[in-house]
Amino acid sequence: MSNLLTQDQVFEIADTVYCAVIEELGITPQCVVDYPDGSGSTDTEKGSNLYFVIEDTIKHAINFNELEVTP
Repeated sequence: MSNLLTQDQVFEIADTVYCAVIEELGITPQCVVDYPDGSGSTDTEKGSNLYFVIEDTIKHAINFNELEVTP
């Protein structure tokens, strides 16, 4: 049985949901920090944990099979 979504689609959905959740809850500063040089941002430990919970929940909901991922 092949996956309903590609791995990239799972990542894109997880990222969209993650950004919406942290913005809605007003916890962006606790989840994302800017690089000091202004070149971008990165997730804090709390942010990373939340992102992976969302990603894993999506994968579980669609019975995503890691072994069927094609490069």
